[in-house]
Amino acid sequence: MFKGLCVCYTVVLLTFFSVSISGYWAFGNQAKGTILLNFLVDEKPLLPTWVLLMTNVFTFLQVSAVSVVYLQPTNEVLERKFVNAKIDQFSVRNVVPRLVYRSLSVMIATTVAAIFPFFRDINALIGAFGCIPLDFILPMVLYNVVFKPSKYSFLFWGNTIIALIFSALGVLGAISSIRQIILDANTYSLFANLILGFSEFLYSVYRLSSIFQEHKGREREMGTVAAPYMMELASEVYQKQEGVVAASSPPKQLDAGALFVLKSQGSWLHVGYHLTTSIVAPVLLSLPFAMALLGWVGGVICVALAALVTFYSYTLLSLVLEHQEKLGHRQLRFRDMARDILGPAWGKYFVGPLQFWICYGAVIACTLLGGQSLKFIYLLSNPDGTMKLYQFIIMFGGVTLFLAQMPSFHSLRHINLVSLILCLAYSSCVTAGCIYIGHTNNAPIKDYSIKGSTKDRYFGIFNGISIIATTYASGIIPEIQATLAPPVKGKMFKGLCVCYSVIVTTYFSVAMSGYWAFGNQAMGTVLYNFMGVDKPLLPTWFLLMTNVFTLLQVLAVTVVYLQPTNEVFEKKFADPKKDQFSVRNVVPRLIFRSLTVVVATFFAAMLPFFGDIMALFGAFGCIPLDFILPMIFYNVSFKPSKQSLIFWVNTLIAGVSFLLVGVGAVASVRQIFLDAKTYRLFANM
Repeated sequence: MFKGLCVCYTVVLLTFFSVSISGYWAFGNQAKGTILLNFLVDEKPLLPTWVLLMTNVFTFLQVSAVSVVYLQPTNEVLERKFVNAKIDQFSVRNVVPRLVYRSLSVMIATTVAAIFPFFRDINALIGAFGCIPLDFILPMVLYNVVFKPSKYSFLFWGNTIIALIFSALGVLGAISSIRQIILDANTYSLFANLILGFSEFLYSVYRLSSIFQEHKGREREMGTVAAPYMMELASEVYQKQEGVVAASSPPKQLDAGALFVLKSQGSWLHVGYHLTTSIVAPVLLSLPFAMALLGWVGGVICVALAALVTFYSYTLLSLVLEHQEKLGHRQLRFRDMARDILGPAWGKYFVGPLQFWICYGAVIACTLLGGQSLKFIYLLSNPDGTMKLYQFIIMFGGVTLFLAQMPSFHSLRHINLVSLILCLAYSSCVTAGCIYIGHTNNAPIKDYSIKGSTKDRYFGIFNGISIIATTYASGIIPEIQATLAPPVKGKMFKGLCVCYSVIVTTYFSVAMSGYWAFGNQAMGTVLYNFMGVDKPLLPTWFLLMTNVFTLLQVLAVTVVYLQPTNEVFEKKFADPKKDQFSVRNVVPRLIFRSLTVVVATFFAAMLPFFGDIMALFGAFGCIPLDFILPMIFYNVSFKPSKQSLIFWVNTLIAGVSFLLVGVGAVASVRQIFLDAKTYRLFANM
């Protein structure tokens, strides 16, 4: 059965996610009850007729199979009632009632379907009372009753929580279904000719096939001309509403990088998803290790202070961007901000290269981490396996190669929503695992003293602060704000609130539970602590689930940090005057994005110790971009009085952060020297 489920869910993952994500990406909130109905707009098919016919024939044939499958329980009941089991299955005595009652079942179902074309609303109510109990509640109850797991076990409480949650969902679903029936009741009529299913759709395709031929080859003429100016026009309207007077000049045409990759179409909620994915990554699992270097007081203070400072810093950055938009020149990239505020050289020679290498370094580091997660999952299920780390890195790179072709930052919004859910999921798993281990008999001895000599302790403090600062780093705040549809005022702050709600939930729970459970024995990532000395401290299925959540979220983080690289190549090699999906633009996009992923995968496989190198990059890159430059940008743009509190707070944060750059760099270089003897190219670490 397990193997059969694996086959089934392979198909489920391939079909459900591809259809739901692509359909919502294409039609947004205009998606209809069945996506096929979206393929006809104002009596004009959006796809070739042969494609629509082929799709519907496939659907029709598969629906026939599904209908027969769901007839089997009815057949079984009737067979049990009217067939004689002592006589041969195909005897006249058994074939006749089978033929009669099965035919009658189908005729009744067909009649009810024809009389009640609105039966789907009724079936939704039946599903709330039937499907949820049968598939989500009863399996949990049956397992707990049959196997009687300990009331202190994860399995017992996991099953109980799932059963309770879906009991509530069943009630809510029933209420929602009843409400929908009441809302739609005035449209109900027997034998109504409703556009509900595939037969009506097929008829529409047939009827419109001649119309389609007339429209075949016709292109939208104004799309590529109007697109570059859309953002500037909206900004101009906003300026008039706000009473801001800007210099009269024709709108500046956007380059291909801004036009195609940094599409300004998102809402504040989408920005919240992007921000969360760019900041809340599996690197947060190193927070218990950072706490072990700082102790309870120092660790909690640093984690809380870093949250406050980065929230403040990113808010200042968004205010500067809003201010620039009011002045009539919206900035879409970090290097644009540096160029306009500090001067051309700052954008071209400092901020631009720094951000590019930090983001691309993050892609390499995430690819390495994804390969390590895959290997961890492999060894859990096959402890004697012989596959090497570089093989898993290549597998991870293959999936990234596919996701890297997502056309724009905005198109990642649904992936990043899933990423947000995944980071909550694995953080909850880690927190629950730490609490469980801390209460078991196999719990490690809790020692909260800071280990090492005086020199080691000082370097440990600097290293811990650098780790915490890096976990809050983003480096792409302006690019994320660029995805907002204008006007942008106030939207970024709402997105930051979404992001930091997740940060507070995940960072503090993982940091404190991990340090509480393992003390100064906390490792570089708390997942390693779960493996214990001789055997895993948690059930294998739990470790697998946690690592799968982590692996999937790393994929989303990797794709997010590819966007600055994509934008640079798109600006260089794409033509903004041609359509984004024209052959002229698709071919170089495919080549350079694929090349970017291949190079990152190669470096991740060749340098499995890249994490140490990335720590050095982080000290020189993340801290300036996220802690220093926002303060400078604000003070230069708004020119607060030198006697004001905000001026000195910004100056103090920038000064302290500048010191942290030097200290973090020294600590990172020292760690590289300490670990250098273990470095080998393509090592199986």
